Amino acid sequence: MKFGRTRFTATIALTLLSFIALEVANSADGARQARVLVVLHALERGEHIYIAGGSEAPEEGGRSLGNPLYGRTRTKLLYQRVPALNQTFIRTIAGFDRDPGLSTALTRVFGERAPIVEIATTTDGARYLRRATLDTLTEAAREDGFDFVIALFDDFVGLRTRDWADADQGLLTPGYSVGYALHDVASNRILKRGRAHADGFMRAPHDVAAANRELFVATWPYLCAVNATQIADELLRTDQLHIIAERVGRGSEMPPVAAKLADFERRLHWKLKPATGWRERTVNGFSRILEPRGDRSRDVQIRFAIDLMIPELQQGATSVEEYSRIYDRNRRLQLPLAGSLSRFAEVSAPGYEVFRFTGQGGDHNLVFLQATPDAVVRVVTFSIVGDFDAQYPGMRPQIESMLAGSSVTLKSP
Repeated sequence: MKFGRTRFTATIALTLLSFIALEVANSADGARQARVLVVLHALERGEHIYIAGGSEAPEEGGRSLGNPLYGRTRTKLLYQRVPALNQTFIRTIAGFDRDPGLSTALTRVFGERAPIVEIATTTDGARYLRRATLDTLTEAAREDGFDFVIALFDDFVGLRTRDWADADQGLLTPGYSVGYALHDVASNRILKRGRAHADGFMRAPHDVAAANRELFVATWPYLCAVNATQIADELLRTDQLHIIAERVGRGSEMPPVAAKLADFERRLHWKLKPATGWRERTVNGFSRILEPRGDRSRDVQIRFAIDLMIPELQQGATSVEEYSRIYDRNRRLQLPLAGSLSRFAEVSAPGYEVFRFTGQGGDHNLVFLQATPDAVVRVVTFSIVGDFDAQYPGMRPQIESMLAGSSVTLKSP
């Protein structure tokens, strides 16, 4: 299902970078930008309702979503409604053109992350990808003068439950999952495969969500921005942007960073101290979470993350003041409807500078920033859903205790 998009056969929707990026590119000793074609929707699935977290649901049952009695679980009952919800959603979204929002997000994000890149987008996958396998290029990309091609595969576009609790309550939110493949036109081989996923920040009962056009349409630019950011950052951190820059003689403008990141990750020493009734959970090599056990973990958490003030990540800051501007820029890109970042003094956090902002999903966030001489920035984020003024005073001692008892340090090489 293409949601009524209009296809332009053999026509490329060219989206240039910002005027500033072009000026920078044109002044770099005559060096040109790398031309990258993004093929939108190279593959798209017809299912637009996804129920996640069903396997984690508690064993309680019911004959209807509103009347939990002995019998089938409420999540299984929701599963049975998926075909009807899918058809309702398709009718609701008919005629909505997703392509401009996705093209705008890709252009904006790559314009900020990689000014050496000129992005063009197209929906004419048949012209550029061999349909038998979708993993090799036709000669069209070379003929049209592109250096690289990024093929996007829409694994899921629609409404989904975020976890078992949402499934149990029958709540859906817009979601967008995409796979991608970076093709080198010169060698006609894939340099990198990856995935990105974004969930919306507004939920609604399943029957309301499927019939609410504005819920999906209003969230779509946000989903595109989050996924575009994930793709660009992964290409940067895995040195693919460096390879792209080298192709046009501008490798020094996008230096390699993967080995440096691996070295930092190897030398990080985590020593976190969860409060009584809390637990520690690893997200990745640069991030861990402290959260209450049980259902409360959906509404409250403390994330300990490490960021790096290094030029290779375009973060050559030397102080918290400089880094806070970088942090806020990235935050605004992924959370465009969030509140402004302001100072917060009602907490004891020696060594940290503390900020507060309201999220775009009913959450409230405290951000603790601490820079070290070795280019490491400790970023601790306390997030809570609900009435902040009512809940925070009672939680403040736990927050201060966990913050004081936890540390992330960088061991010597």
